[in-house]
Amino acid sequence: SLKAQSNSVALLDRKVSLNYTNEKVITVLNRIGQQAGLTFSYNASIIPADQVVSISLNNKTVREALNEIFKGSMNYKEKGNHVILT
Repeated sequence: SLKAQSNSVALLDRKVSLNYTNEKVITVLNRIGQQAGLTFSYNASIIPADQVVSISLNNKTVREALNEIFKGSMNYKEKGNHVILT
């Protein structure tokens, strides 16, 4: 549950579990946000609406999940309860 994730844990270090095949990246980001209790902020033009990803991670950090999705092509920055993707 979200309450189990202490607010003292940095957003990118919170743990998530994902198992998706050819799922839209935007949908996967929403799921990560729900599990980790955060929201992503990004310019819609940098993530095509039809971009899909296959990902299977168990109890990995948000940072590891984003690295898997974007293969190092995105920068992440924490601000308040948001993770900003650029």
